[in-house]
Amino acid sequence: MPITYPGHYEVRRVSRNGGIRWGSCWVNVSHVLAELDVGFEEIDDGLWEVYFGPVWLGRLHETTGRIIDHLGRAARRKGGNHKGKVLPIS
Repeated sequence: MPITYPGHYEVRRVSRNGGIRWGSCWVNVSHVLAELDVGFEEIDDGLWEVYFGPVWLGRLHETTGRIIDHLGRAARRKGGNHKGKVLPIS
């Protein structure tokens, strides 16, 4: 069943890379939500609450292009060499 959001929300689909395009900026959300819709509710000028269905994910600050959770942590993109992080096949 698809998730629906109130009409005043901005709704964006998370890419396979785990992020969204917000204006001209790339914003990391989560790889877990890849190809799913998240909702954004503006609470102040340039400040948005971010939801996956009824679950609050954090706040998007347009000035920084980052989503900050309740502990003040931003979503981070894991990049670079993943050598040694793959389990061997038995």
